[in-house]
Amino acid sequence: MDQGIRYKVLVSVSSRIDYIDVVEELAANLGQAVGFTEEVFEIKLAVREAVANAVLHGNKAQAGKLVHLEFLMEDEGLAVRIRDEGPGFRIEEIPDPTRAENLLKPTGRGVLLIRNLMDEVDFSRTAEAGGEVVMVKRRSPAEAAGS
Repeated sequence: MDQGIRYKVLVSVSSRIDYIDVVEELAANLGQAVGFTEEVFEIKLAVREAVANAVLHGNKAQAGKLVHLEFLMEDEGLAVRIRDEGPGFRIEEIPDPTRAENLLKPTGRGVLLIRNLMDEVDFSRTAEAGGEVVMVKRRSPAEAAGS
């Protein structure tokens, strides 16, 4: 997304499961503020999955560790950066939940959902401790022109 940031929202929450709902609603409200309508559900679900991964897998639900979120609201859409303070993970080590041998395994579905719901997704490990995901949802050119 290139045309410049209209608004930036920074939030950090403790690694507690009950904060996932709060962050999900924030994502929905910010998505609506950017001009999304039908895509708000996709944004909410992707943010929910990414924050759940950060809380449960990244920070191991240790309330003393934080999950950091950065929302960039732009004319073209919404970018979300979510970072945990845990050891991080290698995305290539997560089993593909669509392969026959993994269909009954409980892992990998959140990452699959995130990738399918958002237009752009990048998982990485940060220089300081932690894992990070950056997700982008773009508005169609017609939607962006109407704002």
